[in-house]
Amino acid sequence: MIGLRRSGKTILLSQIRDIILERAQKAEGKVYLEMLSRGYEVKVGKLDSQEVDFVCYKGRQRIYIQVAYLLMENCIDREFGNLEKIDDNYPKYVISGDLVDLSRKGIIHCNMIDFLLGRGRTL
Repeated sequence: MIGLRRSGKTILLSQIRDIILERAQKAEGKVYLEMLSRGYEVKVGKLDSQEVDFVCYKGRQRIYIQVAYLLMENCIDREFGNLEKIDDNYPKYVISGDLVDLSRKGIIHCNMIDFLLGRGRTL
């Protein structure tokens, strides 16, 4: 078993992965509920074999959203890449707990807290 030892306890890497996945699911749930509370119809998007977390509609407005608990090096390209493949001019956002602005190629990166509080470059 691969694990980390801290304060006399062994934390298995699979446990760490499970914790991160659980927090990511909670983050998605918060974004989903927030967009509903802002009056959007929220659907899961599909592009070929890839998924876009949310496609949000309000009248003629459309917004694409990817959600990540944290944007680690190995997932940045996946989160932004799914949105980069969408060839239209509707706004595209990646929302995460990261404090550093990682916006790129017209896709806006929002901090989760700023998004929920409606601050900064949010929706």
